Amino acid sequence: KERIRSNERNRRLERRETGAPASGYDLLRYGLASGGQGSIARRGAPLPVVLPHKGRIDEEKVTNIRNAILKTLGERRRKMNAITTTKKSEGGKEEEEAFITSTEIKVLMARVCRAHDAVTLDHARAMWTHDEFGDALGYNLAIVTLERDGFIESKLHEKWPEILDLCSVRLRKDAKIPDALKKVECSIEPVDEVEAIDGDMGDDKGTGKANKKSLLMEKVPVKVQCGGMEGFMRPGDRRGDENVMVYKKDKEGNVTSEEQLVTALEFERLGGRGNARKWRQSIRIHSGYPIEELEADELKRGMPIGKWLRDEGGTWRANVVGLPAEIWSDDMQTYKFCEFVGYKADSG
Repeated sequence: KERIRSNERNRRLERRETGAPASGYDLLRYGLASGGQGSIARRGAPLPVVLPHKGRIDEEKVTNIRNAILKTLGERRRKMNAITTTKKSEGGKEEEEAFITSTEIKVLMARVCRAHDAVTLDHARAMWTHDEFGDALGYNLAIVTLERDGFIESKLHEKWPEILDLCSVRLRKDAKIPDALKKVECSIEPVDEVEAIDGDMGDDKGTGKANKKSLLMEKVPVKVQCGGMEGFMRPGDRRGDENVMVYKKDKEGNVTSEEQLVTALEFERLGGRGNARKWRQSIRIHSGYPIEELEADELKRGMPIGKWLRDEGGTWRANVVGLPAEIWSDDMQTYKFCEFVGYKADSG
């Protein structure tokens, strides 16, 4: 605790000495945001995402992005108030509204706008030239102007305050959302996997609506094999979390329907290739041949999983980097909010 207090004191002193901004508005206004001339390179900070530049932005586009954020935060407050009311009726204490990270906002914005305003989402994810702030991300322009106009309050990231995309925000207590926005039906609930929505995602000339295919990646089973073992690859949400789902065997050695997750290294060991310690090469995409045939003819084995991951990642690269997403976590048994900020060619 003392170390944390000491770090906070040092950060306050640094702000006083250097005049470092305490808000996202000042950060963008004085050109100190990451990517600007005054940006500070900090070791370990996420690399800036290269996004399309769409020219000069007009006030209408900024207003649309602002409205999408306000609708998202307003719906979140409405939902939190309902939970708080329930707690108070049960004798619980009222809690202060918590800050929400930009990643969470972007995911919730995608939920809110998924059916009727995909064009605004596209504008929020693009770079623009603004008369007051210069070149900036559409989302960041909306955040700082909302803060300037008294709708929200922001909290810069403790470790990388110059990266505005990592700030957290919340609605001010006295913020009044325009009545016109309250009348618009929206939801921050997760996308229903059987929900059918017509239209094309991100098409300025079309309806601007999202379809099911643009919202959900299909669950593709990746069947793999190593030695005498078979299973299904679970890549995980970061490097080092790769697992393989296998079906347990009973005492007689018969395969049951009970699932078990093992690490990629453990799966390699169970397949008799543990000495290699190169699971990306040892584990192969299942080629459809029975184990007996594969053991008799190595040429019938499938592609190494490492190559498959690199090829698959390379295919998705341009389509996902810079976008928010919800990825299933086997550990938490729920979807985690995240953002694709980069791509590693060596692993895909």
